[in-house]
Amino acid sequence: MDEQLQLQALTPFGGFSVLNAMRMIKPGETKPVVIQFEPHAQQIFEERVILYSNHTMVSVLLKGIGVRPEVKIDPEDGLINFGNIILGESTEKTFTIENVSSFPVSFKLEKLVDGVTNKSKQLPFTLVPAEKTIPANDTTTVKIVFTPDQTNDHFFEVLLIDIPN
Repeated sequence: MDEQLQLQALTPFGGFSVLNAMRMIKPGETKPVVIQFEPHAQQIFEERVILYSNHTMVSVLLKGIGVRPEVKIDPEDGLINFGNIILGESTEKTFTIENVSSFPVSFKLEKLVDGVTNKSKQLPFTLVPAEKTIPANDTTTVKIVFTPDQTNDHFFEVLLIDIPN
């Protein structure tokens, strides 16, 4: 005899949520229950999920830790001045991104604002690497190559270090 599988409501803002609908279940049959953990704070979350029907009940203790990725950059003020450069040449500078988290952190460098652009299609600033995963408590160096193709005092770029989640 088929029974309706039901779920005791989870705590709102408790970090856990059930993503699929509860369905009818036959004796001896299994049904997947998809649970998402999306913490809203950097803390430990714990909740008991209870599934039941007219004749049975199952409970599972859910635990998770909300973490927050954190990085430091050097130079701390985020400003890198290339000074003067002879037209047609290029120069390199570097900055570091340190992962101070206890887990790997991925980043992607996104250009938010550009000053003067080159007349050619070549970008005035090239970033290597533009994205990477940094192991826990490790540092990576990003190389910036500046190659202007015109004389101008207004070459600049504003970058965002995008770290998902």
